[in-house]
Amino acid sequence: MTIETLRNLHRVAEHLGTTQSAISRSLQQLEVTLDATLFLRTPQGMVPTGSGQLWIDHARRCLELMDGATRQVAAERSGRGQRLDIGVNYSSSAMLLPRSLAFFGRDAPDTVVSVHEGALSDLLPQLHAHRLDAVIARLGPLADPELYVCEVLTSGRMRLVCSRSHPLASQADAGWDLLCAQRWIMPPANSPMRRSLDDVLRARAPGGVRHRVESASALLNMALLDDHESVAVMPEVVALRLQRLGALVVLPQLLPDVFDPIAAIRLVHGRHAPALQRFLACVREVAADGDLSLSSP
Repeated sequence: MTIETLRNLHRVAEHLGTTQSAISRSLQQLEVTLDATLFLRTPQGMVPTGSGQLWIDHARRCLELMDGATRQVAAERSGRGQRLDIGVNYSSSAMLLPRSLAFFGRDAPDTVVSVHEGALSDLLPQLHAHRLDAVIARLGPLADPELYVCEVLTSGRMRLVCSRSHPLASQADAGWDLLCAQRWIMPPANSPMRRSLDDVLRARAPGGVRHRVESASALLNMALLDDHESVAVMPEVVALRLQRLGALVVLPQLLPDVFDPIAAIRLVHGRHAPALQRFLACVREVAADGDLSLSSP
């Protein structure tokens, strides 16, 4: 791994406090043991071969697993509890996470939960590399059931929303042609929710949506609703709660129930630490309750 980073045996030797000949001998012995050429000497330095890159990737994952295990053992010995790294996307972070974290905080106050927000396409590789313990997200075709255990939590119905000052806020009978002519805040391209939304819009307005911004940021989306007189899609329970708070208007036009459900995703052969099991139990409880507002008892 150090050769891959520095690309020069002399610099590798200096970095590791040894000689270049010792590094060269170690590399030769490793290539004999693995029966593979790991690096090629090029004008750009030492470059991994295909086999070399494969071994480097596996070695990096092993080191990450060992680092995670070391941190967990140290945390348990010191009495500081454990750490969970949970991946979420916009839908799950808005719907399930606030109340789930509140419940879990009361149940396991010494466990630190680090939340990593991103698209499913970014989160699953991190889960596969054991940098995440679980992902709570809207499902999509990337969630291969041979690799991941996918536990459906809620259907996650979506609604159309706009700001209170938007002209559509007072037009209950607005048609889809008028809706599609508005500025739209769309989910990121190639996300599961975006694919479903594109299918819905194509069926109702062949011309599609021309004026759009793509964003998965909840804060940015709220600002765009106010400043750009845009239309957006939002999980129904979140949209209705924000409407009660006077933050936006839920439009009467209903979207079909074609959006992928939200699920808890774990590796088939991943670790099942007690802290993770307790956290997922809290998420299941919140999803089953149906009322996802933080103020619920």
